[in-house]
Amino acid sequence: MTSTDDNIAATLESALQRIDPFLRFLTKATGKVAVPLKSLESVLPKNNAEDIDDKLIFLTELSMRGVLKYNTKDETVGFPLPPSEEEEEDNDASSSSPLFYPPSKMIGKGLHGSSDAAAKRRMRVLKWTLKQNSIWVSRQSQQMNGSNTDTGDKDTTIDTPKKIAASTEKKGASKRTAAECAKEDRTTKECIDFNTEDDNCEERKLAYQSLADLLTGNKDATKSNKIDNDESPRIWLPSQPAHAGSHPSRPAKYGSLTKSTLAKIPDSVSQLFGFDLSPDTEKADDSTSTAEKTQHKRLFQHQADAIEAALNGIHTCLCTGTGSGKSLCFLLPVLAKAVTSTDDATAILVFPTKALAQDQVSKLQTMLSNSNCNVRAGVIDGDTPHQQRDAIASECQILLTNPDTLHAAILPGWKRPSYKSFLSRLRTVVVDESHIYDGVFGAHVSLVLRRLKRVCRAASENEYDNKLSFIACSATLTRPEDHFRMLCPLGSEDVCIVTEDGSPCGAKHFFVWNPPILDVNGNSTDSVFPPKDLSAEQIEQMTVVGDVNEECVINVGTKKKRRNKGKYSKTAGKSGKNSNMSTTQLSHLFIRRRHAADETANLLANAIRAQTRTIAFAGTRCLVEWIYEKTLSILKSDSDTADLAELVESYRGGYTAEARRSIESKLFRKELLAVVGTNALELGVDIGGVDLTLHCGYPGSKNSLLQQSGRAGRGKGHLKPSCAIMITFSAASDQFVWRKPASLLSRGIDAPPTSISDTVMSGHILCAAEEFPLTGSLPLTCLLNESTNDETTPEFISDETLMGEGYLDAVNFLSQKGLLSRKKVKAMQSSGKVETIPVYKTHPIVKSPWKRVSLRSIEPVNYSIVDLSHPMQSNRTDKIHDKSAVLDVIPYSRVFYHAFPGAIIKHRGRKFRIEAMESPPAFVGSGQSFGPSGSTDLAAFAKPTNVQHTSQALSINEITVVKQTRHAELNDSKAQQSVAGSGLVTVKRSVHGYKILSHVNRKEISRSTLNLPSMEFDTYAIWIDADAANLSGVVSNFNEGVHALNHAMVAVAPLILPCSSSDIDCDHSTYECTRVLLFDVRAGGSGITKQLYNRFVECLESAVELLQDCTTCYSETSRYSGGCPACLQSVRCDNFHEGLSRKSGVMIGVHLLKRLQRSTLGRHLNESTDRYELQTSDKPKNVLIGRASFSPQRKRSRFADVDDIE
Repeated sequence: MTSTDDNIAATLESALQRIDPFLRFLTKATGKVAVPLKSLESVLPKNNAEDIDDKLIFLTELSMRGVLKYNTKDETVGFPLPPSEEEEEDNDASSSSPLFYPPSKMIGKGLHGSSDAAAKRRMRVLKWTLKQNSIWVSRQSQQMNGSNTDTGDKDTTIDTPKKIAASTEKKGASKRTAAECAKEDRTTKECIDFNTEDDNCEERKLAYQSLADLLTGNKDATKSNKIDNDESPRIWLPSQPAHAGSHPSRPAKYGSLTKSTLAKIPDSVSQLFGFDLSPDTEKADDSTSTAEKTQHKRLFQHQADAIEAALNGIHTCLCTGTGSGKSLCFLLPVLAKAVTSTDDATAILVFPTKALAQDQVSKLQTMLSNSNCNVRAGVIDGDTPHQQRDAIASECQILLTNPDTLHAAILPGWKRPSYKSFLSRLRTVVVDESHIYDGVFGAHVSLVLRRLKRVCRAASENEYDNKLSFIACSATLTRPEDHFRMLCPLGSEDVCIVTEDGSPCGAKHFFVWNPPILDVNGNSTDSVFPPKDLSAEQIEQMTVVGDVNEECVINVGTKKKRRNKGKYSKTAGKSGKNSNMSTTQLSHLFIRRRHAADETANLLANAIRAQTRTIAFAGTRCLVEWIYEKTLSILKSDSDTADLAELVESYRGGYTAEARRSIESKLFRKELLAVVGTNALELGVDIGGVDLTLHCGYPGSKNSLLQQSGRAGRGKGHLKPSCAIMITFSAASDQFVWRKPASLLSRGIDAPPTSISDTVMSGHILCAAEEFPLTGSLPLTCLLNESTNDETTPEFISDETLMGEGYLDAVNFLSQKGLLSRKKVKAMQSSGKVETIPVYKTHPIVKSPWKRVSLRSIEPVNYSIVDLSHPMQSNRTDKIHDKSAVLDVIPYSRVFYHAFPGAIIKHRGRKFRIEAMESPPAFVGSGQSFGPSGSTDLAAFAKPTNVQHTSQALSINEITVVKQTRHAELNDSKAQQSVAGSGLVTVKRSVHGYKILSHVNRKEISRSTLNLPSMEFDTYAIWIDADAANLSGVVSNFNEGVHALNHAMVAVAPLILPCSSSDIDCDHSTYECTRVLLFDVRAGGSGITKQLYNRFVECLESAVELLQDCTTCYSETSRYSGGCPACLQSVRCDNFHEGLSRKSGVMIGVHLLKRLQRSTLGRHLNESTDRYELQTSDKPKNVLIGRASFSPQRKRSRFADVDDIE
């Protein structure tokens, strides 16, 4: 070439002036973004060069400088594409990428296009790049890589920026590797808490070695433990997995039964389980062969202790790890009593979900069918046909059910001969997964069990000489005895609490895994840290665009908060791979962290390749389907792993019963390598040996984490280490857990077990009076004409003692309302005399009182997602023609977040588009209709689709004060200024539209509006004025501080009143906050916040103390102040724990506390208030549904069509 490096600027500018006009004409004429290279040969500069390859040096140079787009593979030339289009192209060696990233102001609207303005921008950018580097970049890269260049097809490829950067590094250019990045960041205040004091401890090394073995499939136990976090192979990036802690391995500890207890167990029962229960074999396992051990299994110590107590009639609470064999502890005593009793004793096994009951009954029936035991087991739940229930109750000795069926079917119908006979012989009640029964739900179940004890006594025809014994099982109770006594009607009777786990278990290691940073093209930067040139302040100012259900985008370096719409700026830079870029240039780049769902899918696919049995947990159905689909895509993309895709399944509550049973059967038979599910897999469904659990995001509490992770490391002979990995989102709260991994296992607030609240008492008193008359301070045996003067016969406790505190208040209140009728009847006293006593019965005007009580706020409307392509449906949208066409069932409160007209939903790896939906009634729910009878089933019709985008609902939550019943004012204020109040509020949640997101890069494509009915309900709330007029301009992050104070008050409420943090919620607004507001999550109110108003000051003091003294957060010296799992993140949040400021919350809380102390709050606390006001309101207390937009001409209406605004 005749041109030299000195006049390179003039040469390249001249080349661009020749090529640009012709290329603009061709792209505009053809309508394509690139044209064939041959069409430009006549305009390429010759410069005395005859070889066409030498002429292409101009295209290569201009492409590397970012003003042209030259693709050697396709031999096409075009202009640089905008970021949204350029990211969708493959970033391979055949497409040259720019090495220079000019300021966004210079790029303006982009370098693409055939307009004169675009041509001027390209020339301006070229001149800027020449000032940055005035040498031939393309020629330099060829010289650097000349020795490594092969002949053939590789000669025509252009060196990518990654190759050039690597070659530049060899010549001494400054480039930070991932390891250097990790080491450098450890010295900053944002470093990860890796417990540097114990950096060389053996536990940490073993943890990382175990993790590497599970992800690579290395089963060689003799391998030396050389894997460390920083010196790891390419299994993970430096510092990517942060070790949170480990639970040590535990050897088996066996126990034996006493001879008197062994005499109560028939041989048929002991043979049924295959156990050698003989006490003289306690030491036999040490000298016994493996085959003999398999034939004669031993009882673990906790099993022996629990069985010993249960067979001797002692109430037993078993609190041991997941998979430790708790089922045996109640099945063996139940079967032994059923076989040996002379009166054909029965038992009820209460499970929180239908799936658990079905799982247990299938195993139990299989076991009984292969034995000589004349015992039968059956299930009565909401799916059991009514015509079969009498037969099941008459023929079975063991009945499996749930609290809802017990409350709404068995107890109201106890006088039916089949039920009465079964209950009269009831000797054992088992409450499995008892940790579920907490808060208001636990109070309801507690009262249901008390009613059950009354009914069993009333159903007995003979003297009641056998007391009813209770057995409770759980894996995560912090105060087992207190919880056991609160839940079950035990009185002052002795109980046996078993907490020492004797089952063997391998070591369990907990990790927090951070996904890598991605560039604009969606490629990993091989680092979990932000770019080096960003200051600590700029890193803290990263803002997340979107929520956990969409790919989070991080906006780097914007000091001023801007409203992001989830799109990349058209002026954004490219990939950020140039190590010489300045901070100013980087401030215009948009980078993002890989979404937690995608990272979970990658880890799951790696575990499947390694033949590691894994469970992946996700918090929502959308995330479950996302992870499942992505995992299948990864496995099928490789021919070596395509067959493994059949070994993965998804599991969640919305699936049909048949689908769930099929998946559970495959899990139990170990036909699957992996399963992706929601927390439905937390509860006792037998899965078999699992080695690894993945958790997409923080599970919500330590108990949930332990419950989920407990599925791994269990099974026969399973003593090898297992791991639990929490994959973080981009949210600051999750990133804090990664920086401080020890917070993952922090317990949080340890509130006492929930006692029975007065507000839930009245409904159950009404049900109990319908079942059998209330006798007050006398035992109900006085109405059975039985004398309890015999000292050998235990006296049954009175109704007042059995039902607990609040009984008398509830009876008096219901009597005043005319719901209970008082009568005088003759009854036999304990002395044997017959006297007249007052009793209370439900008034005849009250029909089906159980419908007034909803144990867990059963949804009145459910939507069935129907597959229109199913042969039995045949594209008909008039009704559901066959149940096999139903894909999913979604409750009304969540349906419009997932399924709406035009929505794209995923179901077990397939995509469907919602075509039509049936409109719900204009008004659903009333004070007289609770429970299953008031439910309505509607349909949403969907068609399969292959679109490359997804949909996301746009929703609004509103809380409006309807009626203020109480308020407090400042004492020293001349003008009346309200500082606190309580009353009725309307909580309204509505979906007003949706946006379409690209399946490739999760960018927003368009938005549409919807006209859907909202879900609203009235409930009770309390609030404090946040004094925004005085504090908003003084306290930094005022809105975030109010949000944090809301979270803190919900978190400490269980310390003040008998409730759980799931019983109340708060206002999660982060814009123009003016109040701290808490409300009951149950429609109609549960009375918790009403009682909390009387202890407002105490609650606020505890909240401020929590924010000030959190043991995990107080040492955090960075700018992050969003709390941790031990405090603010222990409360569920509509904003996914974004927009929280613990430090600002402390300042606001202290100020509001002083205002409350100077107010009239204490003056009104002793005023008489009607605690049952909401329970007897004429207004409907269930979910209220707004009016739908539908055509009155249609019998089965449809929602109005969507209005596309783009």
